[in-house]
Amino acid sequence: MKTIQAAWERWIFRGILFAVIVLGVGYNVVTPPWQFPDEFGHFDYVRFVQAEQQFPSYEFRTDSWEYHQPPLYYAMQAAMTWPFLGTSIPTQMFVGRVFSLFIGLASIVVARAFLKKLFPSDLWNVVFGTAFFAFLPMNLYMMSGINNDVVANLFGALVLLALMVLVQQKHASNRNLVIFGIILGLSLLTKVTLYPLSFLVFSIGLVVLWRRGELSLKRGLLACVPILVIAGSWWVWNVVAVGHPLGWSKIQAFNDLMKREDWMNPSGIWDWISTWAYSMIGRFDYFNIAIVFEKGYALFGLIFFVGLVGQRWAWKEASREERRWFVLLYAIVILVVSEVFYYNLTVYQPQGRYGLVALLGLVVFVTIGWRAFVKLWPVVIQWGVYAGIIGFLLFINLYQIRAMHRIYSTRVADQYKLDEEYLHNKWVNPQKIVMLQSPAGLTFDLLPAQLTAKSVFSQNRFSSDEIQDIRITLIAPQAGDVCLTWRTTFEREFGKHDEECIGYPQGASEAQFAWKKPLRPIVMGELQLRFPSAWDKVQLKSVQVRVDRDAHWKSRQPRWN
Repeated sequence: MKTIQAAWERWIFRGILFAVIVLGVGYNVVTPPWQFPDEFGHFDYVRFVQAEQQFPSYEFRTDSWEYHQPPLYYAMQAAMTWPFLGTSIPTQMFVGRVFSLFIGLASIVVARAFLKKLFPSDLWNVVFGTAFFAFLPMNLYMMSGINNDVVANLFGALVLLALMVLVQQKHASNRNLVIFGIILGLSLLTKVTLYPLSFLVFSIGLVVLWRRGELSLKRGLLACVPILVIAGSWWVWNVVAVGHPLGWSKIQAFNDLMKREDWMNPSGIWDWISTWAYSMIGRFDYFNIAIVFEKGYALFGLIFFVGLVGQRWAWKEASREERRWFVLLYAIVILVVSEVFYYNLTVYQPQGRYGLVALLGLVVFVTIGWRAFVKLWPVVIQWGVYAGIIGFLLFINLYQIRAMHRIYSTRVADQYKLDEEYLHNKWVNPQKIVMLQSPAGLTFDLLPAQLTAKSVFSQNRFSSDEIQDIRITLIAPQAGDVCLTWRTTFEREFGKHDEECIGYPQGASEAQFAWKKPLRPIVMGELQLRFPSAWDKVQLKSVQVRVDRDAHWKSRQPRWN
């Protein structure tokens, strides 16, 4: 019977991996360039490594806000995408995203291995936990883009698996101690968010060895030396480059820019918690696209609520060893959430993706809570319940991919033909915000004269290096200045912008405005077209933008190319 159960568990697991590949490629294809969180910054880091064959020392600019990150992910991406340097930027991005997806697949394999060791006699927990880990929308979405979160999430699961192997051995071998140290050392090269988890796991590993009488100076060094060699090389680089082993001084300029203190009150804290929780489940693009399915968040809330209620019975039935692991996993979740909350005291970023390094703890919480209820029912009903939840997870991702395709394709549809309201002699009130797109996907907002952060709806990303020229033809009721404003994404938060204006002549029947490379060098920015508030009507006849998508990186080719 156990052989049969193991066989169907393997087949279900293969189905999970196949579904993740299909859904991950779906998120990849429907998401335009740069629309995954911080994707431009991560991609720019990769291109820097390829061009310079070294990791960047740090000087804060709007195109280098990820340069402070530990280097493991970027070294891997640089090596994997190197053969594609001669292709277009969209092709390189597609390849980089696929590589991230395979790192995500590795994290699912590790999560399943951990769950099999934690629940060796209950394959229901293994199947359900693996599926929940794989199909949580935010986790699957982040697997599909270029970002270092995906490798941090992999090592968040891998260090726990390494600890599990160490603990379950009657006598830890020297080989496993070295592997334990190597995994922990590499985890410190993924993302600083993982540091508390890794140090906690390391401490517990040493305590376990000490309590079993297996810890000696020699065996302790077998675990510590790999950590010091692997992570220590990065710490020394940071000390030489910026004077701090963790590179904290690298991001001080960014922290100063993003600092916000007005949320530390009951209402602000509740907003932070709710925003963080929603984005842990799923917030897409630059967190401005929610789960589109109307009852999506409510159904996830029900899943977590049942998991919470079931804890009482799950703990009663758990063995002493299982309870110890439950305590550790829940402590890790609390530790990571506390760490992110503390970070937000300086830099306000209530992004649930930072908590995905502790996703295994959340998975075990939900899994054992549901198992406490479901195991009371007949086997057929158990199948139905688990199949229903996994089916819901698949559906919510498919529905989201379809919805995001519709959202993005609505913008793409406007790239080649402006809305008839603006082309066929119909007057437009400039007080109304409208969005027009060029063939490059660049959005213009027609705004009132007063430019404020709140009046900007678009989340478009562009590099000023990419823009060759901008030409706009219009008819206006009277003389006035037509202004093109631009700013970086970070400046948008603080109402800062640059502006270049061209006068519309008195009595003109039609005028064409041409901005030839009007922008200071920036990446990840926004453009707005602004008219005088005195104009009560504007006839916009055409908007033309010539763009070279590869221009930003043409000067960053490898030295021997």
